Amino acid sequence: MNKKRTDVVIPVKRLAGAKSRIADVLGEDERRELVLAMLEDVVAAATHAARLAAGRSHRVDVSVLSPDPDVLAFANRIGSRGLVERPGVASLNEALAATLAELGGRVDSAALVLHADTPLGTADELATLMACDGEPVMVIVPDRVGRGTNALLLRPPIVVPPRFGSDSLAQHLGAARAHELAVRVCPLDGVGLDVDTPDDLAAVLRSDADGRTRRFLAGLDLAGRLSLARERASDRRSRSSFRGGDSDRRMIDVKRATARKRVDER
Repeated sequence: MNKKRTDVVIPVKRLAGAKSRIADVLGEDERRELVLAMLEDVVAAATHAARLAAGRSHRVDVSVLSPDPDVLAFANRIGSRGLVERPGVASLNEALAATLAELGGRVDSAALVLHADTPLGTADELATLMACDGEPVMVIVPDRVGRGTNALLLRPPIVVPPRFGSDSLAQHLGAARAHELAVRVCPLDGVGLDVDTPDDLAAVLRSDADGRTRRFLAGLDLAGRLSLARERASDRRSRSSFRGGDSDRRMIDVKRATARKRVDER
């Protein structure tokens, strides 16, 4: 009897310039460390889930896909397999499609694409996803706002190309309908939180997680940094509003001058 197989694929971008949306809170070196801390937590959860699955005649391999040699070296050190992103790919979806194509199309095999910035995901959540059986299927874990995709299970791996990006939840649902696939949307508290903004950092710090990410953030004066970042954001919005007000006033002045000129010409 063949074992079921699931390949967990965790894509990671280059470390340079990572997580720029939290640059007001963390410096470049700190953001680099944050990315690696989150990756370690995600790999740990996936590896633990793999051990849970092994008792059910289910083989699970955990791989990290990246173009960054530092990320790949780190991935190998923490117990996953580093996969070099194919040179020349134009997007995350293209890189994933190439990798998934190599995994094959057997119906007893699956791929779980899991974002590396979901450090609160648990082994139990991932094991539940991996246990999804049946005919060709897609299982989607949405982000907290219900627009993005934080994890995507495809059985078999090549059943449909991934469509990560803007409004990816709707994109994946549309692809499932187009290919007449059984599709499930599976909200999960842990995997559902992807760290992209200062508020996401605060959410990780408020959690009861005991991973490297939370420990890293707990060692920083995050409360003070978040307060300062909010003040800066408020100042930027105020300046933008003020400039918009000036523009509106100038437009009104132009309209008035044009009207007066038309009256004079009469």
